[in-house]
Amino acid sequence: MEAKVRSADFRSTRVRSIFASVRRLLSLSLSISLTGSILTVLSIAPAFAYNTCGNVLGPTTELSDNTAKIKITPQHGTIFYIDSRRGINASYVAYKITNTDTTTKKNLWVKISGFTATSGSSFISLANSADNLQQIPSLASSGTSTVYFLLAANKATTIDHQHTIEVFNGDPRLAGTGAAATGCDYTFNRIDQTIAANANKVNSISVSTTTPVLGGTFVITVNGATGTAGAGDATGDKDVMWISPASVASWPTRSLRLESTQIQIKRLGKTVSDTFNNTLVVMEIDKNGSNFTSKTLYTATYTFRVLSGATSDPIVKPVAQIASGTQMKHTGSYGTLPAINLSGISAPITVTKVAAATAYTPTACATNQFAVRYTITARLASGTPGTVSLDELVDVPPSAGSTFDTQANQATYSDATPLTNVALRA
Repeated sequence: MEAKVRSADFRSTRVRSIFASVRRLLSLSLSISLTGSILTVLSIAPAFAYNTCGNVLGPTTELSDNTAKIKITPQHGTIFYIDSRRGINASYVAYKITNTDTTTKKNLWVKISGFTATSGSSFISLANSADNLQQIPSLASSGTSTVYFLLAANKATTIDHQHTIEVFNGDPRLAGTGAAATGCDYTFNRIDQTIAANANKVNSISVSTTTPVLGGTFVITVNGATGTAGAGDATGDKDVMWISPASVASWPTRSLRLESTQIQIKRLGKTVSDTFNNTLVVMEIDKNGSNFTSKTLYTATYTFRVLSGATSDPIVKPVAQIASGTQMKHTGSYGTLPAINLSGISAPITVTKVAAATAYTPTACATNQFAVRYTITARLASGTPGTVSLDELVDVPPSAGSTFDTQANQATYSDATPLTNVALRA
């Protein structure tokens, strides 16, 4: 299998060209970010001029933009919960993006930024500041896709904390993308310290494979039980359950991307479980006489994609924040905590760059400039089955002063078929 990226002219001695349009160079669903670690992510905070995103508690649960034809729906609570005494300082948040247009939208990017507090510095931030972008390659009419970000907090407070969610038509790191198509501001009403409850327990945690593959997916399955639920804090999220597959800020979000979640709740006396897909919150857990009791069981499954290896293997420690009495109480009892094998991962493909062997005359160069044309080739490693698709290619020549020339669509890529060449953007 072979995929080629034919470069355009490069003048002088340095260029950084982000080939974010290189999608599915081969044909199947394996997704690999080759060089995400060298990307420089700009974190300029937008002005808070957007409307509210709403929240799961209502009365407004979403932001609908009829011009952009995009709907943004938060899938997490309005209070951020930590227990600094037990090292719990992080949780995933989730935003469901819906295409309300009549046609498919492609290459949407979701950005989280602008972490501020009503007064003073923000105590909430991304667990990893480089993890502020998620791509949605394709979204059909009326289709939805949920993106997840791991946030961390270092202190409890009663002060409001805000952040901004924006949706772009293209990678916002590229100069040609322009302003966001739409966006909204989300508010955490405060940051609460919660307490552990041994009745909220994790009975078992399993990982679907002990040998995850770069670009592949694996599933973490958490089987747990709850204590007796209550109304929760009347000034907070009330009777809810908020889950997260990670509870510490050191969880490697640049190596593991959370892509989907499912919660199944089996209430006392019920033969069928309630299922909640791609949300982190179960609401009204003590409604209609079917409340959580000490016999309530749940199964949470989390699907991750492997983006890169790591120097050490992360330990899986999920958390569930559950309304109990007039408080929120988190998981207090765990079984064995497994590790994810990331230290032994290697790339299933190789990428090479070769300059053209034949002479090349640039179409327009000053007397003190020169041009180089070369070919980038991505190839499956020997013995690797199947096909792969690339998230992106990043070309970083070694010195300063170059420009990337896209005149006459000279920068193109083709897949292994090959199909018609498609122009790249700098």
